Amino acid sequence: MENKSYKIFEGVFNEFKEKYQKNFFYTERDIVWTIQKRLKERIVKLGLENIYTVFNEYPLLKGKKRANSTDLVIKNRGVVEIALEFKYEPNHNREGIDIPKEKFPVTSLNLIKKDEEKIKLLIKGGELKRGEMRPGRAIAIVIDEGGYFYNKDIENEDKWEKGKNDIYYRFVIYNSTRN
Repeated sequence: MENKSYKIFEGVFNEFKEKYQKNFFYTERDIVWTIQKRLKERIVKLGLENIYTVFNEYPLLKGKKRANSTDLVIKNRGVVEIALEFKYEPNHNREGIDIPKEKFPVTSLNLIKKDEEKIKLLIKGGELKRGEMRPGRAIAIVIDEGGYFYNKDIENEDKWEKGKNDIYYRFVIYNSTRN
C-alpha cells in the first residue's frame, strides 16, 4: 500500500536519518517533535496542508489513558493514514556527560514490545475510539544510538537497520487491508 502520506513520511524520515548527527536528542519527545515539525514543513512545502494534518499523542484506541494515544499520526482529510510509535535509546557513552547515568537505559525491551503490540492492535483488532477507522499503516520505530538493544531478545530481529555512526533503527510495520 503506497500512498502520498507514506511517501512524505519516508522522505522526512530518510532525511532525518541522514542529518541525525547534526542534532542533539535527549528524550523520545525530542525525536517526536522533530519528526512532527519536519512532516508539517514538508506538507506545507508541497502545498498539501488542506489535505494532510499531523497530530501528536493522538487518541486512536478506546479508553481515556494516555497509553492509548499514538505518538504521531498523519491524517488525510480527517482519516488516519499512518500511525507512528517511537522509542529512543541514547548512546550510553553520553552517561554523565549530558545525560545523568541514572537515566540509563532510557527505554526497555518491554516498552519496545508494548509499542509493537499497540501498532498491531491498531491494524488487527484493537477497539478504536468511536468514529475512527483503522489506519492504513502503523509503524513502530526504535532509534538506538549506540546499539544497546540491537540483537537483544526482540522478535523479528531482521527489522534492524544500521545507520551512520552506530545509530540503529528498528522498524515494525503493519498494513491494513482497507483501501
